[in-house]
Amino acid sequence: MQRKVRKVIDGYTFEVSPKIGKSKYVRLAGIKTHGKKAYNKLKELIEGKTVTIIPKGKSYDRVCEKFGED
Repeated sequence: MQRKVRKVIDGYTFEVSPKIGKSKYVRLAGIKTHGKKAYNKLKELIEGKTVTIIPKGKSYDRVCEKFGED
């Protein structure tokens, strides 16, 4: 499924539109990173762009996905 990235929240979570089910948040599966550098890089890569999301489960009301950019 494809969604537009509205806002990067942190180094592995971002907000999409339209929602996926009840959630507007997506967490990158298998990624555990923190800090400004990770946030800035993810923002540079995907914010404002359309991405392909392959749901893998849920975590704290976020869709966990395998990441792929169109």
